[in-house]
Amino acid sequence: MPKQLVARLPDPRLIEGREAWILVRYGRVYPVERETLFELGRQAITKIVPDGAARSLRPDELASVARYLRKSDIGLGPHRWLLETEPGLHMVLSWRTRDGGVERSRLPDDPGLAAWLARHEPDAEVIRFHVWSDSFETYLEARTRIEAAGFHASWSGHEADSELEVAIRFGLPDPEVRPRRVD
Repeated sequence: MPKQLVARLPDPRLIEGREAWILVRYGRVYPVERETLFELGRQAITKIVPDGAARSLRPDELASVARYLRKSDIGLGPHRWLLETEPGLHMVLSWRTRDGGVERSRLPDDPGLAAWLARHEPDAEVIRFHVWSDSFETYLEARTRIEAAGFHASWSGHEADSELEVAIRFGLPDPEVRPRRVD
């Protein structure tokens, strides 16, 4: 049957593991070292409010953290963290540049993507694709490559003009290895 006529129905289930991210935007695939990116954000926040995990933060302290992140350009690769306090407290993963990433035509043989896949374990990790509406076809090709490498995956959709928002909370983190929803 021709590939364009085959429909893949979601098969939702829970898989125990860590979560790895691949961002798909601007027609490109951006594998992300999620743990490193989150650790850089955590270090930046605790630099301004070292005891923030043990108490409630005042609005002026949150404003100081937001200003520090705007001025210090904390992040990894083409991505940087920003703190937003309105309408609710959350981090935004913003884009420094559209450069980098893997172009759709290079997905089958890109050494950077192959190296990223080699650093991750199909039996211990679930890939979460964050897909912007300008790059759905690129996502489909990347997902085919990821599943061929033995990974389970899921995806979240975003509008082309929006940024990735991540809830922020203080206190003990959730365990990294836990049930993850895949489709």
